[in-house]
Amino acid sequence: MPYVGGALIAACCCWAGVTLYFFRRYILSAWIAVLTVLVLLVYKIGVIGR
Repeated sequence: MPYVGGALIAACCCWAGVTLYFFRRYILSAWIAVLTVLVLLVYKIGVIGR
């Protein structure tokens, strides 16, 4: 069940990044990708465990 939360986080951030990329907001899209990795790492450590 905790993997569903991670998948939802990844899907929403992916949608936001791709949408910004199509609107030619390349820097913001890259920052969302970096932020997604950090959020998923924190989620993994906090919810799923080591």
